[in-house]
Amino acid sequence: MNYIYRFGEKKLRELLKSPEIIAVTGPRQAGKTTLIQHVISTIPNTAYYTFDNIQMAQQFVASPDAFYDRYMQGKMIVFLDEIQYIPESGKILKYLYDTKKGVKIIVSGSSAPEISVQSLKYLVGRVFIMEILPLSLSEYINHRDSKLFEMISEKKDTRVFTSDLQKFTSEYMTYGGYPRVVTSMTHEDKITVIQNITQTLLLKEIRDIAGIANNDKLQKLIKSLGLMQGGLIEYKKLSELTGYSFDSVKKYITILEQTYIIHKAIPYFTNKLKEMVKSPKIYFLDPGIRNYMIDDFRKYDVRLDKGGILEALTARCLEQAQKPLYFWRDKFGHEVDFLKILPDNHIEIIECKWSFESITKETVAHIEKLYTVSANKIISFEPQSKQSSVAIWELI
Repeated sequence: MNYIYRFGEKKLRELLKSPEIIAVTGPRQAGKTTLIQHVISTIPNTAYYTFDNIQMAQQFVASPDAFYDRYMQGKMIVFLDEIQYIPESGKILKYLYDTKKGVKIIVSGSSAPEISVQSLKYLVGRVFIMEILPLSLSEYINHRDSKLFEMISEKKDTRVFTSDLQKFTSEYMTYGGYPRVVTSMTHEDKITVIQNITQTLLLKEIRDIAGIANNDKLQKLIKSLGLMQGGLIEYKKLSELTGYSFDSVKKYITILEQTYIIHKAIPYFTNKLKEMVKSPKIYFLDPGIRNYMIDDFRKYDVRLDKGGILEALTARCLEQAQKPLYFWRDKFGHEVDFLKILPDNHIEIIECKWSFESITKETVAHIEKLYTVSANKIISFEPQSKQSSVAIWELI
């Protein structure tokens, strides 16, 4: 597979200058191993080992000192992949870091829970954590046309290229950003890869972590969440649709977050009497995975959920800059898609509109009773030449 430049490459190279262990987290097939191998391949005296090699995993556990002497001593950088196969990896890594100087250690695994639970809790003060997700829309545009992305980054006028940017964005909204999907050439090949990633990797991993035997109920839960994207999570309704108990629905949604299938926007409030404070909103991290789970790969111009897809893309872009992700809704039905929290109780209102529409004065008036609104922004697929209108591809 051809290497796709990832924005995380610069950060990884910077982290290599420090002595701390680097732990790279993220979903399977997001490109973690490819990125790390690409970077260390440009550096002399490095080594890569994977613990899906059972014999090597056993040696690492049985004698860390002997493993170090054979495989790590004298190396500048050692990359240990599939660290989740080592139950006591955190203790061993702590020992190696504290006693064996001069070698930089990078570890990676299949998902966040396995690394964080088994490794990172032992490595406080000894580790930098780096997250690699499927390609963002910005990374996808950069891959498709680096010069055009450069113009966007430099805030140059790209209006004459709007149709090209809409084409790239439409591709991304259809198939998502998993690297193997991005590099597949045909529609059929892309669907096959998405199916394989979803069925053989993501769903299997979720079942293993959660101890779920009934795959049908799990898929029904994920599909239901896909159809609810952009709306408040209705736990009771999900329980009725799937047959899971209320508590099980909440548990499995948490696991879906931890395994990078979904992420949440949470309600922002300071006045419990007037504002909605309970349910979060749900978004899929990757649009291709969502489209597969709801079995809908039609183009945006015939889809009724295109507004929700745009909102999900906006959520992904905003969360890269500020976590947690907030929205606002009061008990009278007034709503703002997203809020950016600024100092001194100031906020920025962010709304998603497929075609440009102004935020209603009524909504702004209600939110201004509670907060100082410093700015408002409309995110759109069909932007207009208005000061507050921002094309989704400009949200970087």
